[in-house]
Amino acid sequence: MNKKGSMFDLLVIPVFIFIAAIMFIFGFYLNAEVQPRIVNESNNDAFVNATATNIISSTNIYDYVVFGYAMGLLLALILTMFYINTHPAFFWVFFLVIMVATVIAVPLSNSYTSFESQLGVASSFGVTHTIMDKLPIWTFLFGCAAAVSLYAKSRYASMRGGFFG
Repeated sequence: MNKKGSMFDLLVIPVFIFIAAIMFIFGFYLNAEVQPRIVNESNNDAFVNATATNIISSTNIYDYVVFGYAMGLLLALILTMFYINTHPAFFWVFFLVIMVATVIAVPLSNSYTSFESQLGVASSFGVTHTIMDKLPIWTFLFGCAAAVSLYAKSRYASMRGGFFG
């Protein structure tokens, strides 16, 4: 099994964040559409009304799940960069990968913003909206953090295959 990371892992991070954000926004929207119908069909049953209210209030955590997912991807990217043995001359290649990832993030950010505005749920997802609105900047910052972790290893760590092994 290959436990090493790849410089091209940075290219999939904006795509994964986009997919997670779209899934949670869609789930929130479906829940907001279905919950009133459940309450209307329940004939004022207290248990059903309480359950529906608890479900809609629990969807507020979706906003922070996307943030936690993005930070987890960043941490995984940084940790896997330690396992890549590179020469500093390849910094420019990685810089091009960062630029390509940033360019990939632009249409993802734009399509998320249009999807969010069509559903009208922007006010419910403040953190996710901020991340997705600035996804190219976040991607560039993730790439810079990965570059620092990739090229700031000590000579001893890079000869042994990383700090952990």
